[in-house]
Amino acid sequence: MPAVLLLARISARGRLAALGGLALLVALGLGTATAALTASWRTEHAYETYLRDAEVSELVVNPSVITDRIASAIPATPGVVDVTTDTLLAATVDTGAPRTPRDLRHPVQVRYSPDGRYVSMDRPVVHEGRMIRGGAEAFVNLELAEAMDLRLGDTLPLAFWPISDADSHSTRPTEVIAPIGRAEVRVVGIGVFANEVLADELFPRGQVLVTPEVAGPYDCTPKQPAVDDERTFDQLRGEFWPSDCAAMYRYYSLRLSAGNAGVARVGQLLEALASKENARLPAAVKGTDAEEFYPNFYVVPAVAAEEKVRVARSLAPSVTALRLLGIAAGCATLALAVLTLLRMVRRKQPAPSVWQQLGATRSQRAVALGAPLLAAVAVGVAGAVLVAWLGAAVGPVASARLLAPRPAFVLVPMVVGPLVLGFLLLLGGAVAAAAYVAAEATSTPGVVREGAAAAAAARTGDVPFALGVRAALGGTAAIALLGAAVAAVGVVVGSVVFGTNLTNVVTTPARFGWSYDAAMLVGSGYGGANEPVIAETLDRPEVAAWSVVGLGSAIVDGESVPFVGERSGSGRVPLEVVEGRRPSGPDELALGAGTAARLGISIGDTVAMNVGELRRTGTVTGLVVLPPVGPIYSDRAGLGTGMWLPASFIEEMHVEAAQAAGVTPDQLLAGVGSFVAVDLRPGVDASRFLAQLGDLRAWDLYDYGPVVLHEPVRPAQIADVAALRSAPVLLASLVALAMAVALTLAVGLAVRTRRLELALLRALGATGPQLRATLRWQSLVIIGTGLVAGVPLGIALGRLTWQGFARDLGIPPLPAVSVQWTLAIVLAALAIGLAASVVPGLFAARVSPSAILRRD
Repeated sequence: MPAVLLLARISARGRLAALGGLALLVALGLGTATAALTASWRTEHAYETYLRDAEVSELVVNPSVITDRIASAIPATPGVVDVTTDTLLAATVDTGAPRTPRDLRHPVQVRYSPDGRYVSMDRPVVHEGRMIRGGAEAFVNLELAEAMDLRLGDTLPLAFWPISDADSHSTRPTEVIAPIGRAEVRVVGIGVFANEVLADELFPRGQVLVTPEVAGPYDCTPKQPAVDDERTFDQLRGEFWPSDCAAMYRYYSLRLSAGNAGVARVGQLLEALASKENARLPAAVKGTDAEEFYPNFYVVPAVAAEEKVRVARSLAPSVTALRLLGIAAGCATLALAVLTLLRMVRRKQPAPSVWQQLGATRSQRAVALGAPLLAAVAVGVAGAVLVAWLGAAVGPVASARLLAPRPAFVLVPMVVGPLVLGFLLLLGGAVAAAAYVAAEATSTPGVVREGAAAAAAARTGDVPFALGVRAALGGTAAIALLGAAVAAVGVVVGSVVFGTNLTNVVTTPARFGWSYDAAMLVGSGYGGANEPVIAETLDRPEVAAWSVVGLGSAIVDGESVPFVGERSGSGRVPLEVVEGRRPSGPDELALGAGTAARLGISIGDTVAMNVGELRRTGTVTGLVVLPPVGPIYSDRAGLGTGMWLPASFIEEMHVEAAQAAGVTPDQLLAGVGSFVAVDLRPGVDASRFLAQLGDLRAWDLYDYGPVVLHEPVRPAQIADVAALRSAPVLLASLVALAMAVALTLAVGLAVRTRRLELALLRALGATGPQLRATLRWQSLVIIGTGLVAGVPLGIALGRLTWQGFARDLGIPPLPAVSVQWTLAIVLAALAIGLAASVVPGLFAARVSPSAILRRD
């Protein structure tokens, strides 16, 4: 054993720089791959882990009306084992200047919990500060903190308003009213609530959580009037909405004995409870005109498992992109490391034949040759673990990043373990095989057959060029180096092609369903568009076309599918078609690609759906990209999700619904529109145009006015992957760096391997520049070969990868290749080739012919 160690030390002598370079290559490449795959795993599992650690309940319900009977019945529902509540208050974040009920807006949700919700259950993620404890304290969500530039310690003014005058309850909409109370609270914490992880750019979601001391005086639980109460509705109004109460809605967070498996059963029981309590309402309430807001129990559920699925769909593209990047980095590193090993394991001095004469067996010679390389690989793998640990600070990405504001430096064993073990086995096997072959005792070097390229180079008469081409193309190790160069260039080009297409989608709204210049959302997406007034307002020369669409949801095969349906306008809403064609007839529809895949529906299939009590069928004519719109507090259409219904389908559907309800179709169709899309003529500034429209309150039949959307609204998937736009370029840069290290090592080893050849050239009168030119040509031929084969390979791989990724997003692939980026890669690769030959060329120029010839 001591003899083998001595031979290993001799084998490593003079190669410490090369061994260090190999370790650096493995550390950078494998570390990058491990960090990317770790981030992918943490992103995929972040929300599930949060739900468990924060003790998020399985079901949250809003019964729509607060009464003492419903408050006592919900906790008593079979299957419910624990309940906490919070109340949404009619409150504004201002000093409470008097105003009319019509001007009373609630863009910020002010909540409080009297029994520990958000403390013992459904705990938010605290980014700064802490959760509220007592006194005049407030916890605000991150969105509100950013919108209002809030910091810990800031003071917020709050005004509490009577529920009798808020949310369409008032019978005096133009009378000036005053708040029932005011308060000032200090911000002690900033964070994210459980229902805010899914990215949403359509509705503002500012939230303030205050203490019971602040909000408790304005909460109430009205006593439900008896069924035989004979008072009129105007007399009963004060019972349901007291003038000294600001409690709008109460949310019940329910922990179930059966967990997620009990959600459906408990949901059915709560719906039955709502129907039962509706039947117990006084006759004056049940007989109220449907056009007026009146008490009515209906359960609005929020299911944690369903939100988990929506979050997973949103994060899936980001998770896939990170996986692709990690796999690409790992494969490129493996190829470059193997080629470096093959170059380094070539016969060194003293020759294995000399070791044989000293009595060393072939196995001992192989161990002596391979041990330094295995040690370098082991050091590189250890360095990769360190790089991956440092890279763990990236943590989960995209919207999952909200769940880890301060990511811990942790490694995921189930990711790191198999990856590190696999690399050790593959590289260890490559070292063992190459060392065993190189350990064969022979005093005569093998004959290297000259290829056609080398022969053609020789005929040019340029000796440095000919020798450089011969060295680059001759031998097994050289072929391995060329293969690795092709692989590295392919990964770089493929990453850039993927990144280019990703950027195109993120920066081109039409690709993700936003094909218009301006948009407005009426009635928070639940309808109420006054279409004649909208048509009159948009009859302007600046408008090229406009459309009104309705939003809703239908049940298809037991799954709730959000739909977008055309209503009216001067033109049709632009629609990206992924496959098939756009529907047009009263019995045709289109689906998002993801929805079609989940439901197992193909183009040409007939779909049966339920919209409320109405059942309709339609034939699927295509897969389309739907706009990312929908009602507030509801699932919505978007990339790969939802259903598109043409105007004729919507009209026929409402004709049937009108017949069933005994009213005219016009009565049902009035106010169906929820979303207005406007296409402006070229050169018209959207912001200036919207400002010129002035007050759009008349667009809303209920006089609330629409939400004006000045910027394109990105679907959750696009908002998530936007953060990854730089990742492919980063990967390409790291692979290029690894390629530069590997190429420098390869050329440096070529100097040692060719020292006898270079000494002879120097003895024959070759100058230093000529020797450097030989190595320069060797390096450029390697890079050139990598470019010639790697660029088309990378373009093909990048296009294929993007096409699969685009299909997962539910958009037309439309793969593009950037000529500018491709040219930049070619120039950068050539620069790397030239730079890699500089240092070895300096050493080659200092070769002492007499010393080398005397030694060899």
